[in-house]
Amino acid sequence: LKASFWYAAMTHWMGMTIAIATCAMVVAAADTFEADDECLSGDQENHGACSLNALQLRAQRQGGVERAINLDFRGQLALQGYDPVSYFGDKPLQGDPSITSQYQGGVYLFATKENKALFEKEGGARYAPVNGGFCAFAIAAANELGPIDPLAYRILEGKLYVFFRDEKRDASALWDKLSEKLGLEAKRQANWEGKTYLAVNQDFYNGHLMLSGYDPVSYFSGAPAKGSEDITSTVTWSNHGSGSVTYRFASKENQALFDSEGGAAKYAPMYGGFCALAMADSNALVPADPLSYKIVDGRLNVFFKIDDQVALSAW
Repeated sequence: LKASFWYAAMTHWMGMTIAIATCAMVVAAADTFEADDECLSGDQENHGACSLNALQLRAQRQGGVERAINLDFRGQLALQGYDPVSYFGDKPLQGDPSITSQYQGGVYLFATKENKALFEKEGGARYAPVNGGFCAFAIAAANELGPIDPLAYRILEGKLYVFFRDEKRDASALWDKLSEKLGLEAKRQANWEGKTYLAVNQDFYNGHLMLSGYDPVSYFSGAPAKGSEDITSTVTWSNHGSGSVTYRFASKENQALFDSEGGAAKYAPMYGGFCALAMADSNALVPADPLSYKIVDGRLNVFFKIDDQVALSAW
């Protein structure tokens, strides 16, 4: 059974590096769901806290082509519950959980039955966000899938574009400023159609941090340790755009081991830091608790864990 899980996970992951690659962030499981609950409850004052933390990024097959779709893995919710049709009116509105429609594996909520009827009559492609609901600027500029603030958006050429935004950065404003100069629309289309973006479970709100700041080398001693903000290494994938991630280390010795012994190739978590069981069982990218882990064939695997849901036990 262990061999079957490992084989399934590797098959899905290796296939997805060609068909789909995605990018998210990870924090402690409790923090993950605290942020997402604000999104689901319609707390607009805290919309900036809504993140990709607890989102499942699943490959959806559409006419033989796999796509990355930005969904909440607990209920397949798209656009963090906002009504996609409402973006084309006066302002985005939170959808009613009792008025729903499905498109490309995602569940969309609508503020009115009339909006749902429009969505279904004119086709989801007319109203659903481009790039599966990921940040359009991140796809274009860095060839990576980034989280969004559903209230940071633009309607361009009749299509809905959504963007990353936090207290310091607003990707929608950067798009406005740099799109023509850098040819962002052409790059967005090419990167999206080429499906060359990388799947890494990183924290966009904290310096693209991996493993919630845990030292990747420390796992192999049997005692995961928090890394120091002052001892870090950066990993960049030149063939996947300009994106990079940061690892922290508990000691300079561990940093030296990471840097000299293959770095990410040896010590980075498997499947980009997403839950190994979800990859094997459902071909889905699901957030992981960095303290729920297992070393399998000399590689670090991390697993989803919250309350009584313990993926490692199932594995």
